[in-house]
This record gives sequence, C-alpha cells and structure tokens, in this order.
Amino acid sequence: MGWLFTQYQTRSQLIDHLTREFETPERKHTTFKRYCSGNTLFTVGEIANKHTGEIQRYIGVYLMQRQQNFGWGYKDMDESCGPYQNGCPLSFFDLVPDPGGYATAWRQRCRDDHARRFQKLEVGQTVRLSNGKDYRVLQLKPLRCCDGAGAYKLPRRMLTIQKEIFAYA
Repeated sequence: MGWLFTQYQTRSQLIDHLTREFETPERKHTTFKRYCSGNTLFTVGEIANKHTGEIQRYIGVYLMQRQQNFGWGYKDMDESCGPYQNGCPLSFFDLVPDPGGYATAWRQRCRDDHARRFQKLEVGQTVRLSNGKDYRVLQLKPLRCCDGAGAYKLPRRMLTIQKEIFAYA
C-alpha cells in the first residue's frame, strides 16, 4: 500500500486518470460521482461483472501528492480501510450500501465532522473547544471567539458538537 507516481503528470491529469471509465474482458469500471477536497479525492465507483451482471459499488479515497521535479502521484484505498480523511460528502453514503467493519466507523466520523463544521452558531453564543475550554463567539466569518483574556480566530474543526445552546454571556 504505497504511493504510485507518474513522471510529469499534472494534478488534473491524475484526477482524470483516477476517474476514467475502463474495461477488461471480465469487468467494467465506472466512476459516476467525484468530489475533491484539497489533495483528497473521494469517488463513488461501480464495478460490473460482464458475465454474471453483478454490480458492486464502493466509495474510493485517493490521497494525492506532488513530488518535486517528478509529477503527481496517489495512494488509493476504499472506505473499508477506515481512512483518516473525514471530508467525504454525506450524499455518497446514500449511493453505496454500508459494507460494515471499519467503513461504519469511518462513516460515523464523517457525519460527526460534518455536524461539527456546519453547526449553526450565533454571535454571543458560548462554544466549547475540543480542549474543554469555553469561548464566546464574537464574529462568524471568520470564526472569532474570546475567552476573557483575548480574541482568537478559531477553525471550526476545533469545536465540539453542541448538544444544547449555552446561555449567552
């Protein structure tokens, strides 16, 4: 499970290569949905067995990286590996049945990450960070909070999921 690089390949050429349709005498592979976040590519792929007609869908995760003076490469895996990247669009989960195992835990991490990043916040609301400290929201975009000692710009990934809205300070 290493990295695969192609000399002088650009990032867009790599994405086209990873999402292209291809066939063998036994199977046909199609990518019908893709989403790229930073250097992580998420895909919904389908493998059709030409002899039996059996169709298998999966969520693919490709980590992409540029090697200086060489080109772009990738490391591929699917959701059954329980990838560390949690940015998969939630709509992909409706297209592919849950295979269980590591994939179930990964899907839950993706849902939790999405809930944390996109929770509704209001100016004046008190939020709790993953370090356990409470901060008062001063500004929403970009998210700025204060703890009494100073004001800070905070990434939403550091927030915990708010089960209830704290009292306004």
